[in-house]
Amino acid sequence: MIPLSRWPPQHKAKVSRLEFGDALTRQGYSWRRHFHSLEAFWASMMRSRKQKYPVPSRLPDPSTRAAAYVRMSTEHQKYSTSNQLAAIEAYAAERRFTVCRVYADEGISGLEIKNRPGLRRLITDVLKGSTDFSIVLVYDITRWGRFQDIDDSAFYEVLCRKSGVEIVYCAEGFQNDRSPLTAILKAIRRAEAADFSRDLSAKVFSGQCNLARRGYSQGGPAPYGLTTLVVRDDGKPVRRVIRRKKRLEGCHVELAPGPKNEVRVVSEIFRRYVKLGETTGQIAAYLNSRGYPTRFGRQWRSFYIGNMFLDEKYIGTAIYNRTTSKLQSRFRLNDPSEWIRKPNAFPPIVHPSIFEKAQKRRLEEMRFQTDDDILARLRRYISRHGRVTHIAMQKSGNGNLSYQCVRRFGSLVKACDLVGHKWTSQSSYWQARMRKRLIREDVLDEVQRLLSGMGIAVCTSTYGRFWVADQPCYFEAARIQRGSEFWLNHCKYNPRNMIYLIARMSKESEVIMDYFVVPQSIIPTMPVALHVKNRADVDACRAADIDGVASQILAWLKKSRPRHSLMLPQVGR
Repeated sequence: MIPLSRWPPQHKAKVSRLEFGDALTRQGYSWRRHFHSLEAFWASMMRSRKQKYPVPSRLPDPSTRAAAYVRMSTEHQKYSTSNQLAAIEAYAAERRFTVCRVYADEGISGLEIKNRPGLRRLITDVLKGSTDFSIVLVYDITRWGRFQDIDDSAFYEVLCRKSGVEIVYCAEGFQNDRSPLTAILKAIRRAEAADFSRDLSAKVFSGQCNLARRGYSQGGPAPYGLTTLVVRDDGKPVRRVIRRKKRLEGCHVELAPGPKNEVRVVSEIFRRYVKLGETTGQIAAYLNSRGYPTRFGRQWRSFYIGNMFLDEKYIGTAIYNRTTSKLQSRFRLNDPSEWIRKPNAFPPIVHPSIFEKAQKRRLEEMRFQTDDDILARLRRYISRHGRVTHIAMQKSGNGNLSYQCVRRFGSLVKACDLVGHKWTSQSSYWQARMRKRLIREDVLDEVQRLLSGMGIAVCTSTYGRFWVADQPCYFEAARIQRGSEFWLNHCKYNPRNMIYLIARMSKESEVIMDYFVVPQSIIPTMPVALHVKNRADVDACRAADIDGVASQILAWLKKSRPRHSLMLPQVGR
């Protein structure tokens, strides 16, 4: 029998059986091999269609259909969701409900909704109105959530109720019938659920602090060069754990020296930092050139190496309670007086005297440095290397110094001026770029002052972009090319109807000769370079000074927009 997807086009319309048989014959399908007549073939095909697409005798009643929501907090509660679902099904069978769908959150805390995909999917389906049930069965109020703000639990329940879906708690001793007594009981149960989480958090934290004072690790990956071991109370190791949690009751996790190759790399890092005086960037470059990857197979970074010099775990000290994020609250750092330290908790892999020197130098580098300190470091770098560029400083491991010069003095060029360094060709290029940046800021400030005086809102941004009456504009300072009388422009066709403001500068890049206010209609045919004499339509965009620039922008806005829209206050971007 031919499948439904291959029926000829004539059958898709309402045609007679004879026409359908003729169409099958023309297509080369011999129905006579299996059926003695066309009527038998037609009847067999209709039976197959009814079996594939059965028509229900009657639609189900939504009032008797229900969904189940189950949740368990941790993965150790292996049979929690199955037990909840069994109790829900028994409750539904007693009241003749049909459980048609199950929403589950397994191994997820009930403190917040953002980490509970099952509950979020349930509420989304209810709000969209795409559900075929009118009741949600939950084992008890604690499974709905242990929200620290009990109003959150009531809020999500009201959302479902307003959409025509009732929440029913199967194991509670009261009916959710919206009576005053029920409201009081639900509020008490919600408060008890939230208080249970707070008490449990306090007990767990107290137990973790007790174990940390004994030198046991309380979670987190081991640093490079160390590993984690599962040990019994008597200190005998059970097995090694790399990235997994322990699964043995009555055992604890402690740190221990890791693989020998990682221990040798850690010793080499501290030796180069303390004895050879290399920077973190130089050490990272050395390790990457030798092909030593990190534990995760990545390249070494200077900040990762710098953190190693502050980690006391390399001298066998266990530290706990450095950060706090109880009950999924905001992450914060604790005061060092609140830290729990346990010296000699495990064998060290770095000598304490070497670690003390490395830590002292690292803290000295991290302290707030004055302008004189930064300039003194720059003088030492110049006396050692000579060439001063951002790329050269990064390759030599002094990228942090170049960043500090830019942040403190505005640019590396200005910092070198303060120490009396002679410019190179590369430095002259950066100096010209700095002059262009200052000129651009002055021009945009003057344009904003003139147009604001005319009642037009102007908002400036970074990299030469600004808005006039919510119209995007762009400023470009074009320098004259060496040995030729032309200026390159960077006008590109922009569908957002942008205006380009081009300033032609002299050879020294210090004096602006004139301006060009180029509207969007000319941008597609704009020449690649501007000359002393240009096309008539391009020269018509010329402005001799800032006043002419403001006048041309105002004239263009009057043509493209109604007059009243120019004087309305605009919201700055």
